[in-house]
Amino acid sequence: MQVSRGAVYLRGKTRTIGYIVGGRRFREAIGTNRQMAEAMLKKRCVEAIEGRHFNVRNEGRIPFSEFAATYTERCISVVKSAKTERDRVQFWVREFGNRPIGQITRAELQSWQERKRQTCKPATVNRIMCRLRHMFNRAVDWELLDQSPMRGIKFLPENNARLRYLSREECDRLVESCIAPHIRAIVTVALHTGMRSGEIRNLQWNDLDFDSGFIIIRDSKNGEPRHVQWIRPSFIYSATIRERRDGNLCSLTLQAADWDGCSTDSARH
Repeated sequence: MQVSRGAVYLRGKTRTIGYIVGGRRFREAIGTNRQMAEAMLKKRCVEAIEGRHFNVRNEGRIPFSEFAATYTERCISVVKSAKTERDRVQFWVREFGNRPIGQITRAELQSWQERKRQTCKPATVNRIMCRLRHMFNRAVDWELLDQSPMRGIKFLPENNARLRYLSREECDRLVESCIAPHIRAIVTVALHTGMRSGEIRNLQWNDLDFDSGFIIIRDSKNGEPRHVQWIRPSFIYSATIRERRDGNLCSLTLQAADWDGCSTDSARH
């Protein structure tokens, strides 16, 4: 059987071996050690020449911590909630450490899920496991692993519905409890519009339409722009707004406003 000499090359930060046996190309991720990768390449070529070559399973030898570092660099930097997702990746790094990713089993992940549900809400458990599932899917895509151990694991059913409306008195107390002016401004805008904290903090001057009383949110959670109407159009005129050099609004110093006409949807807790 014809066997090529093969090669050792880098895919990201991982040493990968590639060789051709009988016209079929094989690739196998080894790790960060070049000497180990070269030794494994020689072993595979000898096995092929001696007729002992099989469809070698990629056993996932790369340590989880190394894989997580590569994953963070490639994937986390492009998501909206990068800090939150980076924390979730680090959670799994603390859980698995330097264990090879191929040694992580479906059974232990199911056991972890069962233990965690005793102390956390289903949605919390699902968000953490969702990040791990994406990590293993990328490991399969990058040919670091043959099959994800998350395959076949079902997420927990979620029932975190909570609906309560703040009274006018509660709205007043909430605003009065905000000592820092910029925090008070953010809370006040949130109560009047129902906007998310990140949406308020990312506002720019040209996002405020004083004529129509609308705010445009250009980069919402689902990636699509949307418009939010101020409940009282005169409310925005009572604001003193300072603009940073980059165009973002660094502070909103708002005058006291009554809650007449304040949407109950916006004051939802």
